[in-house]
Amino acid sequence: MSDDANGIRELVVGGVRTLQIRRPRLTRATLHFGVGLADEEFSTRGVARVIERLALGRTSHSKFEHNASVGRTRCKFWAGGEPEHVAQFFEQLGRALVDLPLDYLARERKILDAEDAEHGFDDHDVLLAARFGNHGLGLGVHPTYGARSTDPATVQAHASQWFVRENALLTIIGRLPEGFDLPLPEGRVPPHIHHDHLLRGPGWMPDGDVRDPALGFVAADRLETIIASRVMAQSLERSLRDELGILYAVEPELVRLPPTGRVVVQLATSATPGSEKVVAEALASELLRRTEIGVTVDELADDLAALDAFLADPGFVEPNLDNEAERALAGLPLLSPGTIRAALSAVTSEGVAAVLRDAVSSALLVVPSGVEPETSFARSLSCGATREMTVPELRRSFRSSAPAGTALGSSEDRVQYRDEAGDVHEIRLRECVGVGFTSRSRLLFGLGGCQIWVDPRRFQAGDTLIRAIDDRVPATLRFPLG
Repeated sequence: MSDDANGIRELVVGGVRTLQIRRPRLTRATLHFGVGLADEEFSTRGVARVIERLALGRTSHSKFEHNASVGRTRCKFWAGGEPEHVAQFFEQLGRALVDLPLDYLARERKILDAEDAEHGFDDHDVLLAARFGNHGLGLGVHPTYGARSTDPATVQAHASQWFVRENALLTIIGRLPEGFDLPLPEGRVPPHIHHDHLLRGPGWMPDGDVRDPALGFVAADRLETIIASRVMAQSLERSLRDELGILYAVEPELVRLPPTGRVVVQLATSATPGSEKVVAEALASELLRRTEIGVTVDELADDLAALDAFLADPGFVEPNLDNEAERALAGLPLLSPGTIRAALSAVTSEGVAAVLRDAVSSALLVVPSGVEPETSFARSLSCGATREMTVPELRRSFRSSAPAGTALGSSEDRVQYRDEAGDVHEIRLRECVGVGFTSRSRLLFGLGGCQIWVDPRRFQAGDTLIRAIDDRVPATLRFPLG
């Protein structure tokens, strides 16, 4: 057992590593698992959500607060109320994870289908998809197509790999009764695999799904990176909102990539209509400017003052404990407020600039279609596209509805499609991660992020290509299109 300067006790409760802050009266506890969207594939999209719902469904539907969520890198179950009620909730939850009620999978499929009807995504999701493709962190733009997300064997295998004691952490504000035991499956800490389709650059690309310009880059998981993201967002808001009135807000986001020691930093904007080009150029310029000047003395002082105000806020306890849980699951040491303040006081302008200089080669600026920013960033092609077709093209069908200038072609296991902008997308059938089907067409999803629609009504010999797709792509990757 150990205590830090913030009153966080590190101990083992119910057989699980635990971070606890003592408080009188009511208890709020959260069971964290180091697994989320980043650990899924296209064909299993939504499997953690299925496991979460199956386990939650075996707990008592009491009046006290309890719920669960699946994020990009974590799954969390929480409850609040009398210590005895909270303990009962987690004991029931643990037993459900030991013996998942797989008989309810058909019901969960229907619920997921209903949720998919309301599926939405934001510009952070689009930016991640542009970087990571159709798997892992890039899956946020897709509904739970997952052809195997409710397959009993797949669900059980995912639960057995990730929802285990060794990959769990419990946080408690308050206390739990003496003798509390948390039954969980035994296992080991599984390795995280991050498919970094990092676009070397810096570069920019148009994307029809992004609403406003957004900038992302990969940097070291250091305090300098966190400060840089905050300062950049504040600087852009001052210049574009307060001075020019063309921006509502800049929303920074950091996504950890355990155990790489890196984070994805993203700045999404809310721009006024017609200002997208100026905002995109400002995002690129701000990053490049910060690689030279870092942060000013005044900006560092403001950040330190903001930290002090945060630490003095009574509402600081729970978000800080949640952040420490994320760090612990990523294999990082716990940080007390005193440690954070001392580290922040030691940050230098050159240190921030150095971190950004190392990160700028991974910078990716995504803009709405039709926007062409003037920047030193090179234009990048999405999902590994090229500008030239290298396979024989299929003839267009009579009265084809395919847009002018587009083309479809194939050779051996390669399928290529030239879009209206002239970019040529390619999917190798052996790297196909999903196939949506109707009675007459197929929608291919490639590992790198490409999507290609194969419709015989648009291109001749499409039926032959569809037969080749059905023969070569495993049936487990197919799902019906609504």
